[in-house]
Order: sequence, then C-alpha cells, then structure tokens
Amino acid sequence: MDTPNHALRSNDLLASSLHFWWVALLRSSKDFWWICQQNGKCLDERLIRIWEDFGDLYQYKSFPEWWVKKGTKLFDSPQIEMELVKALTAGLELLLKTDLKIPMPGMVCLAIPLHLDPKTISEAIFKLFTTARLRGSHFDQDAKYQIIKSGNKKAYKSIKPAYLTNALNVCIDHSTASDQINHWGTYQVSKFLELCPQHHPKAGDSIIRTKSKQKAMRTKSSQATSMAAKLIANVEIGRFPSCSDVPTQARWTPNQEDDLRTAISCGQWQKSSWFESEHSFMLPEHLVSDTSFDGLKQPRCLDLLSDMRSVSHAG
Repeated sequence: MDTPNHALRSNDLLASSLHFWWVALLRSSKDFWWICQQNGKCLDERLIRIWEDFGDLYQYKSFPEWWVKKGTKLFDSPQIEMELVKALTAGLELLLKTDLKIPMPGMVCLAIPLHLDPKTISEAIFKLFTTARLRGSHFDQDAKYQIIKSGNKKAYKSIKPAYLTNALNVCIDHSTASDQINHWGTYQVSKFLELCPQHHPKAGDSIIRTKSKQKAMRTKSSQATSMAAKLIANVEIGRFPSCSDVPTQARWTPNQEDDLRTAISCGQWQKSSWFESEHSFMLPEHLVSDTSFDGLKQPRCLDLLSDMRSVSHAG
C-alpha cells in the first residue's frame, strides 16, 4: 500500500496533535460510550462532567466537525488565539490578549491592512475560519482542558502505540475463525505495529536469541495494552496524557449494569465494524485501499490501522 500523502489533506495537522489522540482514546472508553447512551445518567460526577463538556461524541460525523463545534471551546484559551498561516490570510494579523486593553473571550481579534479590498478581506477571513482553527497552533494556557506537559517525550511517544494496540486487540476479539488475525497473540500484535522493531528476529539469530527477542516483543505489546487502559481511565476524568491511578467510584445503578452487559452481548459496543467507524470518524479524508498479498486480501482493519499509524505524532 502506498504511503498516504498527508500533506495534501487539510485536517492532518489537527490529526497530528495530542488532542486527536485524547479524543480517540475517549471514544475507546466503554464507560464514556455508555454515559452517552444513558444521556448523562451516571453516579460518577467526574464522568458526568466530561459528558457535559465533550458532548455525545457519537452524534458527530467526524472529529474535525466535533473540533469546530466543541473542541476549540475546551482546548483553546477563552481569548481565542492561534497561529495564522500567512499564505492564507493576505496580511491579516492576529491580536493576542496581550495586545488588547480589554479581553474579548471567545473572539478572534484581527488587524486588517487598510489597503486590502473588501473581496480580498472577505476571502481571507473565510479561509481563516475554515482552515486556521484546524491547522493553527492553539494557545491553551487558560483553556478549560489542557495537555499535561510533563516534558517526558518517551511518555508522549507511547500514546499512539497504546491506542493502536488496544484497537488491534479489539479487532482480533471480533474477528472470525477464518480471519488472518483470529489467532494472533501479543507477539504478532507487536510485530505488525512495529512496537519494538529492534527486537524483530533476524535470519541467523540463535534459538536462544530469537526466543529472547520474541519475549521482548510480547512484553512490549502487553505494556502498550496496559498503557492504553491507564490513558483511557484518565481521559474519562479529563486528564491527558496521564498514567496516574484513578480512584474507582460507582458509576452505574444495578439496572444500568444489567443493561450495559446486555448491550455488550448484543454487539452494540465495539462491534465487528468498530474500527472502520473509528477510522472514518477520526480521519474522514483518508480513503484507504485494501491490500492483498499473494492474492489473499488482508483484513480491512489492518489497512486502517496502518493508515492511522502513519499519521505524524506531535509531542
């Protein structure tokens, strides 16, 4: 499969942000999905707050649509400030709150060159609002929700592998006996996602060295699965990226628990087409072709996982 040219797609700078993975992990939360199905009825006030602020993520067509309608209000400064792409804005300049005597919460304040004609101004402002809020750098120092800046680049780099490992595990769980991935374990997951390519066995490795590498790959896959669970638990209460322990609290009444088990058994949560829906939501502009090897069609989810893995990663 050819490597996608992400530079040609307007939403891919947004997709490379940590906010992208925040939302992707939140949509991987069974409890967040269930509170959306329950219309906010929940015993855990922490999860209720997230549902009230983020809204029902399953009612939007795509992540970019949700971002414009909801995300910027959560992740931007109330005084909306962003880095403009000069080529799109015809000399318009953004006024930051430090330039203003009176704050203008929820507003984008612009300085417009006097020599511009009305048509150019109109076109520049249109381009600004259709692209800059997706593509620009966002100022979040006083935003309601902020990325935790730990300075640990290794931790940031573990976010995407954790999400993809969790997603592939879901795909394996929902595969049929005839699917290529049906009998995959932690070793195959690690190998496909290249979680630790330095440990891939090579021709000429001794049996002992091969087994040692395979063990390291299984360990890496297990660690990524554990990391995903921790990240999901934290986004459920509004922290990201964080692996901190989250104190457990009752979330559902006995009747809700029974209904949740029924919903899961009926395939309403993470059904067989789950990752196809997730990929379509998170990366709506990515049209991914199926891949075949020796005439055998690769499972669709693997092509979609490869595409999501190829998205550049901020942090």
